Amino acid sequence: FIAFVGLMPVLINIEFGLPNLLVYLGGFVGLTSIVSLFLLKVDYVSKFKTGVAQGINQVADFHWLINKDGQEHAHSGEKVLEKSGLYHGWDDVIVRDQLTAAAGEETVVEAYKVQTERESDEERKAAIPIFHGFIARVPVSNSFGGETYVQTEADSSLIDYSAGGLFDNKTGIKKTELEWGEFEQFLEVKSSSPAEARRVFTPDFMAVLYDWWRDHDKELRISFRGDSMYIGWPTDIRLDPSLLGGVENEKESVRGIIEFVLMLEGLVKILKENR
Repeated sequence: FIAFVGLMPVLINIEFGLPNLLVYLGGFVGLTSIVSLFLLKVDYVSKFKTGVAQGINQVADFHWLINKDGQEHAHSGEKVLEKSGLYHGWDDVIVRDQLTAAAGEETVVEAYKVQTERESDEERKAAIPIFHGFIARVPVSNSFGGETYVQTEADSSLIDYSAGGLFDNKTGIKKTELEWGEFEQFLEVKSSSPAEARRVFTPDFMAVLYDWWRDHDKELRISFRGDSMYIGWPTDIRLDPSLLGGVENEKESVRGIIEFVLMLEGLVKILKENR
């Protein structure tokens, strides 16, 4: 509509022969309106993200920050995604946002909202989306000796299933049984070091995961590799608010982010105690 308003003097000039000054003036007003709308959007999004971070910190034990320009950390997000081993089959990664949590001076969580895409084929000109959601990294003080991968059995985290499952192209891992049967009903675990996996999945650790899954019934992928634990959560939730409607429309997204953050905090605390 604003663009149309900006062009309207041009149309009037063509039709009625009004002076060019009016044309330029109208075009300038239209362009100014567009720029003003863009700046208002940027300011609104920035304030929204600040508000979400403040809401998280009211209930969280760690101090959480939301980076307001995920593209500044695009390389870091892609690196975390690659090292996690959770998703593959992608050519490009788009990083939307970055969240970090600190306990004192130590960064204990870094998470990214990402979208992965595969280059188009002959039949489709546009890039093919594969996954979009959060990928989180939790560093540990003592590196894992083996590699362990976990997913919900009804996992459907990939938009394009031809990209492959979590356990594809993983060698040296085997199905691992844990000590809590109910937990194994919704998660599948494969590890190159079953004994290490069982040491990680203590009753407290499993309870945090199970409580979150029971309330949300959402897909998760988890890996333990090297010096980190990684978690992938496919979700449509975005940290960019909708410009249509009011704050009420964002309540579910904010609630989902806060509950995911609190689940991460619970896992971090247990890992630190056990490692």
